[in-house]
Amino acid sequence: MKNIHLNRLTLFRKKIILILFIFANSILLAQHPNQLTYEGNKAFKKNDMQTAINKYNEALKIKPNTKKAIYNLGNALYKEALTLKFSNATAININNKDSIANLMLQRSAELYSSASQLYKNKDSLQKIYHNLGNAYLFQKKYTEAIDAYKKSLKLNPNDEDTRYNLAYALKHKNDNKGGGSNNQQQQNQSQNQQQQQINKEQAERMLQTLIQKEKELQDKKKEQQAAGTAKPEKDW
Repeated sequence: MKNIHLNRLTLFRKKIILILFIFANSILLAQHPNQLTYEGNKAFKKNDMQTAINKYNEALKIKPNTKKAIYNLGNALYKEALTLKFSNATAININNKDSIANLMLQRSAELYSSASQLYKNKDSLQKIYHNLGNAYLFQKKYTEAIDAYKKSLKLNPNDEDTRYNLAYALKHKNDNKGGGSNNQQQQNQSQNQQQQQINKEQAERMLQTLIQKEKELQDKKKEQQAAGTAKPEKDW
């Protein structure tokens, strides 16, 4: 009987150790940067940018050189910047939208530049430089955009999207050398002054507000569709 009792006790202890081991592994897995990046990617695909950005940032806090988190965070910020830049002011009422969008675009450009130092794959680098060019283009930083597009085309000379964007950037850079250069310079100075008035913490808070409002609009739209009252969307 004593041996049976000891065997049961040993079995019980093994079970406890196994449970603790599984629990510890689950915690480590949840905190692993690759897992956090994966969760961010899932949120990104669902257009839940607030969760995606948070997950990528968490991954980078644990491991700052997680290249996929760096690149995808750049993508998420780029997407949100364009949403903010071209959003309907009556639907999303945020002051200094252009300044905040430009801050986000600048941050995404910084992330793309960092990613370009970490990736070695030719196809990945070509996409990174293309996106870097886009981030600069929407800030009207045509010289930087042109440089990025040229790097992208060196890796894939047949990419028509990059070639078109390069031609667009070259045209606008040349146009700005003409009579409109002074106006452009004044506009850039005004934008820089506005951006200096907004620090990164304020931009982050406003970004969270934007994402929340966008989520509320999407939830409302889903409720209307469920009730059969929503207008059908155009088939683009």
